[in-house]
Amino acid sequence: HVCAYAVGVVGDLARNLGRQLTPHAEQLMVLICDALGNNSLSREVKPALLSICGDVAMAVHGDFSRYLDSVMRLVFGAAQRCVNIEHDDPDQVEYFNQLREAVLEACTGIVHGLKEDNVCDQFFMAHCRPVLQFIAALAGNEDRTDDVTRDCIGLVGDLIAALGPHVRDPLVEVQGFILPMVQNACTDGNPEDTIEVARWTLQQMSAVVG
Repeated sequence: HVCAYAVGVVGDLARNLGRQLTPHAEQLMVLICDALGNNSLSREVKPALLSICGDVAMAVHGDFSRYLDSVMRLVFGAAQRCVNIEHDDPDQVEYFNQLREAVLEACTGIVHGLKEDNVCDQFFMAHCRPVLQFIAALAGNEDRTDDVTRDCIGLVGDLIAALGPHVRDPLVEVQGFILPMVQNACTDGNPEDTIEVARWTLQQMSAVVG
C-alpha cells in the first residue's frame, strides 16, 4: 500500500511540476526501473509504475531520451507477458488488461513527451515497429477491453502525428490487423470517446498510407 501511494504521489508531481521535475528525473527513473525489475514487488503495482514512465516523459519532454532504451526494455517485457491472456480467471483477465493499458499509456506519454521537443523521430523510431506489432497482436484478441481498444487506436494516431512519413513502412506491415480494429471502432454503439479517437486515427492512417 505504501508503494502504491508513493507511485501516485510521483504521478501527481510529474503532472504538476512539468519541466521543473527534470533535475530529479534521473533519480526517479532509477527507482522506477528498479521497482519494475523487482520480482518480489507485488504485481498489482506494476501497471501504475509503467504508466508513471509516461507521466515523467510528458513532464521532462526530450530529456526523457536518456532513459528511453532502459524503459522500453521493461515496457516490452510487460507487453510480452500480457499480449495473450491464457486464463479463464476473471481476475487474471482484468489484471492483464490493466497491464496492457499501462504499456499503451507509457508509450503514449513517451511519444507525446519526445514530440514536445521535436525529437520523437530521432529517438523513438527504433521502438516504433515493435510497438505497432504489439498493437496488431492486441487487435486480434477478443478479450481486450474498450479502454485497451481506445488506447491502441489513440497510440497509432499519436505515432503517425509524431513520426509522420517515417512510420509508413512499419505501419503498412501491420495495417491488415490494425485497420479493421480502427474501422470497427468508428461505428455507432462504441463509446463516444472511442469513436472520436478512431475517426481521428483513421484520418491519420489515410494520410500516411493512403
